[in-house]
Amino acid sequence: MALTGDKLVAMQTVQDRQDTSGNTSSTSYTATLTGGTTCARTFVAPPSGAVLIHNKFYGYNGNVGVNFTFCSPEVRAGGVIGSGALVLTAADAEAVVVSQVNAQSVTRYLAGLTPGSTYNARQMFRVDGNNGTYIFKELIIQPVP
Repeated sequence: MALTGDKLVAMQTVQDRQDTSGNTSSTSYTATLTGGTTCARTFVAPPSGAVLIHNKFYGYNGNVGVNFTFCSPEVRAGGVIGSGALVLTAADAEAVVVSQVNAQSVTRYLAGLTPGSTYNARQMFRVDGNNGTYIFKELIIQPVP
């Protein structure tokens, strides 16, 4: 905990892991998986206004070696998952990408957050063709001191 102005700000790492397998054939980013659940968490920005977002999934595309499966974080202002002003938009440049059965992770440094304010983060999914399967998913938000 740290005192920022008149607010006591929690400086703890938050994590969500979902092991239920899910699929999508969406070619634009979506938070919806058929049969699975997206990882999502709310967090309070630390006094530094910066966090590390660790995004991981284990999965594949049904058309192995031809099509790819993407998983990107999205961050919004406020404490309601999937609502609020976009702070970090899901994008291929931020994504974990696989074709064959594989586990991959990407860490993203995100600065410029308002210390003491609440944000929400979730995983977003898409494919460039065919059908993507997301088996184990994990999202970790770590404050930067």
